[in-house]
Amino acid sequence: MQPSQLLKIPFLYLGLSIGGDPRRLGFWEPVLARLKSRLAGWKSCFLSFGGRLVLLKYVLTFLPVYALFFFKAPSAEEFNLALLGKWCWRMLVDMEGLWFRVLAARYRVERGHLCARGMRGSLWWRDIVRIRDGGGGIGGGWFGECITKKVGDGVETFFWTDPWVVGNPLCERFGRLFDLAENKSESVAEMFSLGWGADGDAWVWRRSLRAWEEEMLRECQTLLLTVSLQDHSSDRWQ
Repeated sequence: MQPSQLLKIPFLYLGLSIGGDPRRLGFWEPVLARLKSRLAGWKSCFLSFGGRLVLLKYVLTFLPVYALFFFKAPSAEEFNLALLGKWCWRMLVDMEGLWFRVLAARYRVERGHLCARGMRGSLWWRDIVRIRDGGGGIGGGWFGECITKKVGDGVETFFWTDPWVVGNPLCERFGRLFDLAENKSESVAEMFSLGWGADGDAWVWRRSLRAWEEEMLRECQTLLLTVSLQDHSSDRWQ
């Protein structure tokens, strides 16, 4: 028995590259080289046009199939989640589209987001809402964990409900303050101009805060100390 040889990734195994990046053209160079070598043999042969066509179809069909058999195909569930996630993303960045206006007319827009409407929505819409809001069942909360709002001038970012500070939206991190807030739909720019410091006018409550709620407010204000707005830059999702 011959001793095993330690190879470095990427390496060739059965004519295929192991550990490479299939998104790069160089990854498929071995497959293209094999195609050229298979087709080069009949250049000097006197094959009819039909014979050449049969040989060409054979080579172009079976070699790529052999190469693709080496990769695991995504499951139908993962593929479906990816498509639903694409629609969730379009709802954030393409609000001027006709499709969004149709959905807005049916489900209404509240604080920059289409309303869920519970069981009154279609099955397609309920699946999208579960992905967007991280509900139970399919998908979990992966979509919300992968997006954030990069704030420029703060005009198009909702202070409480958009994920613009590191982590979750402020309405989730400071849920008690959000419940007590009178101005739940204010933008970041509006809250900033009113002043969200200790003596600012941005904080409007339904009642006086208790001691532990004031401590939560101070924690929120500390989080906002490092925030600065850029007047000539628009907000965008990323």
